[in-house]
Amino acid sequence: MRGIWVAAAAVAAASLSAPAGALADWPVYGHDLANSRNAGPAGPPRSEAGSLTRAWTFNSPTGDFTGTPVVAGGVLVAGNNGGWVYALDAVTGKVRWSRDLGSPINGSAAIDGNTAFVPVAKPGAPRLVALSLEDGSVRWSSILINQASASVYGSPTFWRGSVYIGTSGPNTDDTRARGSVVALDESSGAIRWQTFMVPPDRDGAAVWSTPAIDPATGRLYVGTGNNYHPPTTNMEDSIVALDAADGHVVGHYQATKDDSFAGGDNPAGGPDFDFGASPNLFTGAHGEQFVGEGQKSGTYWAVDRATMQPVWSANVGPGGPLGGILGSTAFDGERIYGGDTLDGQVFALGRDGSISWQIRRPRRIAHRPGDDRGRRALQHRPERRA
Repeated sequence: MRGIWVAAAAVAAASLSAPAGALADWPVYGHDLANSRNAGPAGPPRSEAGSLTRAWTFNSPTGDFTGTPVVAGGVLVAGNNGGWVYALDAVTGKVRWSRDLGSPINGSAAIDGNTAFVPVAKPGAPRLVALSLEDGSVRWSSILINQASASVYGSPTFWRGSVYIGTSGPNTDDTRARGSVVALDESSGAIRWQTFMVPPDRDGAAVWSTPAIDPATGRLYVGTGNNYHPPTTNMEDSIVALDAADGHVVGHYQATKDDSFAGGDNPAGGPDFDFGASPNLFTGAHGEQFVGEGQKSGTYWAVDRATMQPVWSANVGPGGPLGGILGSTAFDGERIYGGDTLDGQVFALGRDGSISWQIRRPRRIAHRPGDDRGRRALQHRPERRA
């Protein structure tokens, strides 16, 4: 999957600005189990957005920040593509500790209690590392998969003592690796289960993004990418529901069939219409329980969580190997917000799939991992509260 998006850390850090005392947490990539990416009343109101000022800046000497900073208990944790993790005081920006994990960190950390879980993209043997939030010491380090060119671009989330994360191939799709979802014991790092998205004799269906979890049903939802080589499978380019307890697949919806793509040896195999964004869990206009996810085709899909059948879809812009909807979307209780990477437009959808508004921008709004365009700095802008 080419063109996986990278969040500009300065923008992400601004969106995570904590109130006085840094009491507002954003502990995982999607903010919560539903991947709403919405801080609600803990964020600044619209009336104050234009008057926010910079409180501090941290300049990394070791690489660019490539994920969303996470915040919990007054500590901000962010990793960079040089393989370093930094823990900063969320109020002052001062370094509490740093640690070199040896390979790029493409995604975001997750913080549960006094532990930070960090995905490390070591080629062929990506791993998840648990660090003490207090001093950065390693509590455990677990290899997620041993496959040539396997990697990790998504971020972990946690629920009921387990931490969940997806695995993928490299950003170019030049691999035979199989996408999977892995559940690990939070305390020990032992793998509780691993579910592959394709059979052993197939490849692709990468899980690029962060799972969403429905606590009411115990189901976990992810999106998958294309196969890398034919023959194609029935869970590529799909939204997939798994049982969070044991990992078995309980249903899926395939949005694009017969899609195989690899940048090197199969560039014309298919349209490269991955689900690269993270899924959102939300309630529809008539009380429906949806899992929604944006696709690189430029379409946002709303699927019934129980039946895994589509209820509505909305095309918001052009698709292709570098986008449509490549970055993750947000939900504020009324609308879904996102962007199309090809034409740079920003959109808002109603819970019924209607287009509330669209704003076109003069350039693309997403970047490739490692794209060096001034993202070494983390910036924090304080929130003013009444």
